[in-house]
Amino acid sequence: MSDTPANVSLAAPPVAPAPGPITPVTGEKVRWGIIAPGHIAEKFAKAVTSLPDEAELVAVGSRSAERAADFAGRWGIPHSHGSYAELVARDDLDVVYVASPHNLHGEQAELAMRAGKHVLVEKPLSESLHSSRSIIETAADQGVFCMEAMWTRCNPLVMQARQLIADGALGDPRFMWCTFAFRFDGDDSHRLLDPELAGGAILDLGVYPMHAAHVLLGAPTGITAEGTEHPRTGVDATSVAHLTWDKPGGTTFGTLVSSIDARGDQRLSVFGTKGQLVLENFLAPLEMTFTPEGGEPQKFVTQDAGFLWQVQEVHRCLRAGKAESSAVPWQSSLDVAALLDQWRAGVGTGTVGR
Repeated sequence: MSDTPANVSLAAPPVAPAPGPITPVTGEKVRWGIIAPGHIAEKFAKAVTSLPDEAELVAVGSRSAERAADFAGRWGIPHSHGSYAELVARDDLDVVYVASPHNLHGEQAELAMRAGKHVLVEKPLSESLHSSRSIIETAADQGVFCMEAMWTRCNPLVMQARQLIADGALGDPRFMWCTFAFRFDGDDSHRLLDPELAGGAILDLGVYPMHAAHVLLGAPTGITAEGTEHPRTGVDATSVAHLTWDKPGGTTFGTLVSSIDARGDQRLSVFGTKGQLVLENFLAPLEMTFTPEGGEPQKFVTQDAGFLWQVQEVHRCLRAGKAESSAVPWQSSLDVAALLDQWRAGVGTGTVGR
């Protein structure tokens, strides 16, 4: 368990470069390529193939030609490559989804962008603020679209929650609570437990509560962190981040929990002076409950909780010639990257990024 000060003020993360316009994608369908056909890429492929009128999967690349071919066969993808360089060199791709482990995001996203491809980069954008900043600066330099694949920020219920708070429906927010926990019983070589692959609960799970806090309440002004390390590999196992927001209406407190060592849930609650809202499963919400002071609970629902909204957000931006998404702007990715660095450093499993 780490010993941390009672309060740590946050240094402002670097300001994201101003995105310029990009050449809009005008083809009948947005043409996708996939880097790293693993578990998360399966979910992504399912979302893209559910939109046959607006998108198509053209090619997949892996370090293993056999693995790429197997993935392509299962999803009806016409082309597969045993090299990422071969994939991004194709002239029939508009955008590449980077689905590799965290520590490879920077290398592979920049490979694609320097080949003139737009990118959707799996969360977290990278394993550190330093690398995340490099990805975004490359996008600005190359004049391409880039978005962190924080699909929960694109969910209509999360956007509605943000609007309720911004409109004052909860009054002045006083406290938020957000957890993402499950017990992982896999082998030590799994990426979740491997420090060389930027493993641990914070980067894989904690990024979701941190983005949720950021999208609903903005960048916090203070953070402290504590937690436990995995007894065998040393990655963070269970950890808590305590956030503060100092605003004209008063101070808001937040508690975020991430764990790969406890059977838990994915619940988000925000409590204010005039009401509260709850998403029982903020990770993939289909329902949200808002209860105003002295009133009856109000239910809000959506029809899809998966990657669909994220894919469509990318399509919307590419068609409109926008280099960044308003749902997941570059500055939010830098803000969260800085917070994750601070969280990991507080637990003792990372260093504060430059």
